Amino acid sequence: MMLGPQGMRDLRARAECLSTEAGNRRWKPGRSDRKALAILGRAAGPVIPREAIEEMLIGMGARGVNRMDDRLVTLLIDSAAAQDLPDIAESPEAQEALLAVAGFVRTAVR
Repeated sequence: MMLGPQGMRDLRARAECLSTEAGNRRWKPGRSDRKALAILGRAAGPVIPREAIEEMLIGMGARGVNRMDDRLVTLLIDSAAAQDLPDIAESPEAQEALLAVAGFVRTAVR
């Protein structure tokens, strides 16, 4: 993932793309995807905290993560990584991206 404004715009676009595909039923989450989304959908706050993403990945284990859609895994890992750097995480582009990721996670579990 590229950090900075362009990287955050890319993260937002990827979240919006998956959200659109899920809404149009072109993206169908597998069992591991649904489990991960259900876990993260319970996270408090406007964005999915980095710690919640890390705990989910550890809890799912390598086998569970390997069964997840690559785009979802990358989206979540990039979201967590963006939160590691306060200068990036606090930028308007990052906030929009992190909100888009959270919106996708919370609507995809329905």
